Amino acid sequence: MLSRSGGRRLGRRGATAAAAAVVLTLAGAALAPAAGPVSSTLKLLEAGSSNGLYLSIGVVTSPNRACVADRKVKFVVKRPGGKELLDVARTSDRGGWSSIVSEADYTDGGVDGTLYKLVPRKVKKGGKVIKCGGDRVSPS
Repeated sequence: MLSRSGGRRLGRRGATAAAAAVVLTLAGAALAPAAGPVSSTLKLLEAGSSNGLYLSIGVVTSPNRACVADRKVKFVVKRPGGKELLDVARTSDRGGWSSIVSEADYTDGGVDGTLYKLVPRKVKKGGKVIKCGGDRVSPS
């Protein structure tokens, strides 16, 4: 059947299929994750020994507030025999974090350097998935 404009008319099945295709396309676009990760920066504010403990204090910043809270920060010590994970800290709502380990655990086996790793994370906000990037700081 032809429409008045000279083109072919869709009918009920065709119209339903076309509407379903449009809805699926729009839904897919709305649920798709962001194109790339949102940058996140790991900052070490202070690290050192005091009273038999090794204390590290820092903050995570990001242009997107969703990428600041509840992030994992790994404290890794480089030793002559390899790397050793000493602690995993979580950031506060404002991005602050701290790690406290015994000085003996820190120094036992020798220390060739330290490394702090911010673990990448996906966060759901407003029905969208945000990829929060990772970072690393190696002060020594």
